[in-house]
Amino acid sequence: MSQDKGVNLPFQLAREAANLTQEQLAEKLTAFAEQMRRAGKLQGHASFSVRQLSRWESENPPYPRPAQRAVLEGYFKTTAANLGLTRSVPLSPNRGPLSAVPEASARQHNARTGPPPNRREFIAAAVGTADAIDLPPTDAPSSSLDESAVREEGTQDSATALFIALAPPIKATEGNSPHLVAIESFRRADRQLGGGHVYRSVLHYLQYTIAPGLFSAGGRHNGDEVFRAAAVLTEMAGWMAHDSGRDDLARGHFAKALLFAQAVSNASVGANILAGMSHLALQCDRLDEAAALARAGLDRIKTAGRVPILSSRLHAMEARALARLGDAQATQRALAEARKELDSIPDEVFPHWIAPFDGAALASEVALSLQDLGMLSAAAAEANRAITLRGADRARSRTFSQISLAGLLIRQGELEAACSVGYTILGACQALGSSRVTQQMNDLALALSSYRDVRAVSALLDDLTAVNQQRVSLLASINGAPTPGGDET
Repeated sequence: MSQDKGVNLPFQLAREAANLTQEQLAEKLTAFAEQMRRAGKLQGHASFSVRQLSRWESENPPYPRPAQRAVLEGYFKTTAANLGLTRSVPLSPNRGPLSAVPEASARQHNARTGPPPNRREFIAAAVGTADAIDLPPTDAPSSSLDESAVREEGTQDSATALFIALAPPIKATEGNSPHLVAIESFRRADRQLGGGHVYRSVLHYLQYTIAPGLFSAGGRHNGDEVFRAAAVLTEMAGWMAHDSGRDDLARGHFAKALLFAQAVSNASVGANILAGMSHLALQCDRLDEAAALARAGLDRIKTAGRVPILSSRLHAMEARALARLGDAQATQRALAEARKELDSIPDEVFPHWIAPFDGAALASEVALSLQDLGMLSAAAAEANRAITLRGADRARSRTFSQISLAGLLIRQGELEAACSVGYTILGACQALGSSRVTQQMNDLALALSSYRDVRAVSALLDDLTAVNQQRVSLLASINGAPTPGGDET
């Protein structure tokens, strides 16, 4: 793939992903335009030439005419913005590219979805600014997890372009979100690489693709869909902040995501965010809050129709909290409900705004719940099941399950087996941009340290130390700030 400096990378990657030269793409677009015209789906003239394509692939591409835009979006099955073709939107002195919503359009919008969130709050939610979320003072060390992550107005960063252009094809349906390709691409990259690698790109997409659509004067972007995309991607940013060791930012993102969800007619959007908030509360040892949030999500989803994949996740989150609280019977009841819901999932694709939750994910949650109840053998069996079910495309989740299994084997005195799993972890985790992985590896090293006199354990500990030092450097380079003492927080 050619990749020259000073080009519109999203458009170039989309063309090259289709394995077309500019001349071939011009011919394809011309033929596609004729098909649309015959089907009555195109008004106006849409011409395409190599010269025009070259301009769209240039560093400052012109915005296509309406007919051209319709053809491009129909052919590539994505929005013009995802192809790097955006209008020039004036920036306010202190905020991002937000334009005022005309009064009449605002009234029509409010009648459908309720009043839009305060514009300043939206940018704060998307970017995580210090005046909306409790952040360190301005003289604190800089980090990538702030507004500096957002680049030049009206463009996508190169990482976002790669995630979107190289994503597997997604079947287009009438109900598909115009942001679906971006959402799925960010999800895949996050699972494989870790949140630290992807967080900047999600913030950039929120501010420069979602925000202008949220406050546009008319069209489809003023309906449920843009608020739903804002909720999904802001929650995703929250998880990436958490994965990067910034729970302060994560909580702020989740809170704002829930506000956006309240403007969406389908209650499952908010219930999905409550599941994430429950998981975060659990990670932060707020156990009663975690259980309450999971139950609130289950209550909310009752008004949305059955979404078994989400119900299963919410029951699993409740079970995790109950296990930590020591309520074995209630834990087993919640796990049984989670299994029942997951077993009832039909074959059709679940809504794109629902976070994926499958048999491997449930096995992982069951393993952690049983571990907290002291049922070590059963927990190890579930952790092993999670590893077996988890594909190679979910590198971070697989690593978490392997760390859980290694810890359980240590507690059962199976040191040789634990070391074998440990070396598997070392081979898979070095490129993961996840502070949580580093912290759990530190915990694993601590659990092994009591057995340093065993030769195999001693060798693994030395290798764990070396890999974690490499990971500290990796995470510092991603986050733009040094990590003191080699211990990720």
